Amino acid sequence: MTTIEIPQPNGRLKSIIRAVPITRLVLFQYRQQKGMTEEWKTWAWEMLDKGFKSDALTQLAGEDLNLNAFEFSSLVDSILKDLELDFTDDDVYFQYVLYVAHQVLNRELSSEEGFKTLCQAAIDTNYHPAFMDFYYLEDNAELLRHHHPAVIETGMRPDNISEWMFSYFEKLIKE
Repeated sequence: MTTIEIPQPNGRLKSIIRAVPITRLVLFQYRQQKGMTEEWKTWAWEMLDKGFKSDALTQLAGEDLNLNAFEFSSLVDSILKDLELDFTDDDVYFQYVLYVAHQVLNRELSSEEGFKTLCQAAIDTNYHPAFMDFYYLEDNAELLRHHHPAVIETGMRPDNISEWMFSYFEKLIKE
């Protein structure tokens, strides 16, 4: 099995992600209607630090984590409009895959936690194609962990699951 192919986001989104990589996470949270989180505050501060200007962005940086969902959504919508940032679900979901991959490669998340995170994202997004390889491969790994034969021939074995997953994330980032 080969790694999934990640489409490039539009120019504006790509430049913002390059400047502030946590954009990948907050946009996924936004699409999942997670509401105000510490990551949003971090994102707002990093955006301001990188020179992005918006009154709504400044307001978000100073908001309390208890901001109600309606106000939060309105504030983020204003920021996205101010930044002229337009994106699709595909953009957000495939970029979230890259966010998790970077977390794994930076050793902020184990490779198995990365796969489980993206497997859960498949469920949370009603099985969006960005996450399906992880869903199937995690299922394959689970079979191997319980000494059942693998359904998909990948080279993954019971004794190399973590390493195999790590190399999968490496290949994903290189492509």
